[in-house]
Amino acid sequence: MKQNYHQILEYIYKNEEAGIREVSRMMVRKYDDHRDFYGLAALLKEGYIGFTGPIHEETLNQVETFQCYSQGEGRQTYGRTTLFSKNEDSYFYIGPKGISYFHQRWELRRGWYIVAVLTLVASIVSGVIIANLTDTNTNCAITNQANGTPKSGAPS
Repeated sequence: MKQNYHQILEYIYKNEEAGIREVSRMMVRKYDDHRDFYGLAALLKEGYIGFTGPIHEETLNQVETFQCYSQGEGRQTYGRTTLFSKNEDSYFYIGPKGISYFHQRWELRRGWYIVAVLTLVASIVSGVIIANLTDTNTNCAITNQANGTPKSGAPS
């Protein structure tokens, strides 16, 4: 999922709802026309979000409706779609797949935190065990390997 749509979905999830005009102001508008709303239409069609306004089966009609809302209040026409003068803001709300999406992300993140803590504990425990099993006698004599006698300057 693109970062822009993820942020919008997260905003709707955290606020439980968001107006279409509010969302269209938040969006990064590349084309500044109906094409900018195809991602929202896909989220709507797949059940990640719901919409209190008119829902069209055909995606083009849906994105044109979103474009009309983004143009402001009053009578708005775009393409084949017209919204009449008393078109109050309609709202997006989080859908069942949206709730599941954030729940799965939370579970995955929690799993990574548990793995990180267990790895840290295992590293500390293994370090302590290695330290206790290692010979700490540092009084080693340096010998001449050829004849086995201590080198000069080495303690005997």
